Amino acid sequence: MWRLILVIFSCLLLAAHFFRAGLLPLTLLCTIVAFLPFYKAKWVPWFMQLFLLLGTLEWIRVLIVFSGQRINNGQPWFRLVIILAIVAIITMLSAFIFRNKTFSAKYNPVTQDKSLHP
Repeated sequence: MWRLILVIFSCLLLAAHFFRAGLLPLTLLCTIVAFLPFYKAKWVPWFMQLFLLLGTLEWIRVLIVFSGQRINNGQPWFRLVIILAIVAIITMLSAFIFRNKTFSAKYNPVTQDKSLHP
């Protein structure tokens, strides 16, 4: 259960980031995707991994841009880098949750052994 909470938290954090930037379509997308793990389909783990890895890249991009702006303006930047690096790591780890066999097995339909049926 805590794994699912981490995934939802990562998606909603991305939604808040896009909302603050005024990108409402991306905010809506992230909010919808946050609840996608409750839909038990075979493609959900793959899609969530891709989505969260793209989210990780967005956090890394934001880290580089914001820290560069702060350094150029002579403002403190170290705390910003630490916080955004932690957020990026959490988002990346939440993508790898779907690599867990027991967790991703919930999304794969049970296949019957073909050797039993000629």
